[in-house]
Amino acid sequence: MAAGIGCNTMNKNDAANFLLFLQELRRHPIGRSLILFAATSTLPFNGPDGKPLSDVSGFAKVLDHINVMNYDVWGPWSPTVGPNAPLNDTCAATQNQAGSAVSAVHKWHAAGIPFRKIVLGVASYGRSFLVDKADAFAPGPIGLKGLIGPYPKFNAKAHPKGDSWDSDAGVDMCGNTVPPGGTLNFWELKQRGYIPPNGKLGIFFRYDNCSQTVGFFFFSVLVSQVFTTSFSHMYMI
Repeated sequence: MAAGIGCNTMNKNDAANFLLFLQELRRHPIGRSLILFAATSTLPFNGPDGKPLSDVSGFAKVLDHINVMNYDVWGPWSPTVGPNAPLNDTCAATQNQAGSAVSAVHKWHAAGIPFRKIVLGVASYGRSFLVDKADAFAPGPIGLKGLIGPYPKFNAKAHPKGDSWDSDAGVDMCGNTVPPGGTLNFWELKQRGYIPPNGKLGIFFRYDNCSQTVGFFFFSVLVSQVFTTSFSHMYMI
């Protein structure tokens, strides 16, 4: 399987044992009538060697659907800013191929899950970052030829708070200190005026043809930094 939050107990036979459990469940009179689906990552379940399995066709026989979680692909744990829920990453540089809808569907299908059993989970929120202006813009007129690519480095020591639904800083169940999630829901993006046609002055837009996400650039004059976030197919840096 995969580590999940990071401190759960793992065994090299987790995927095989999960399949055995599902097969046993399907043999039960009640289990045969259940609708079963699994929320999965963008990669097939890990095998005994810790790498994604090349054959998960056994799961296709006992699961009605898999729900591929194509969100939180990039976040404050990542080495750079990146799209929260990219549509595609197969056209990105190798170091930026962290997963996407296109690559996830391809890999699960190639491993034995029929297309009709793959459900795509998408986000209605984005994650935010603080990016220095020097990293967000190359030399040149801001908003014109001065824009750089979609993966700038961010300030890993400063984590902006998101909307009222965002998680606060605290300690997770593994005992690790975690910063605010920095998430902004779609309605909050609208209320703050980040989304056209009522976008505020001083906000710059960028469209990434690979991930097919839209970028919003906006400034905090007091701290001289760029506040950045990504929302599903809307990408803000």
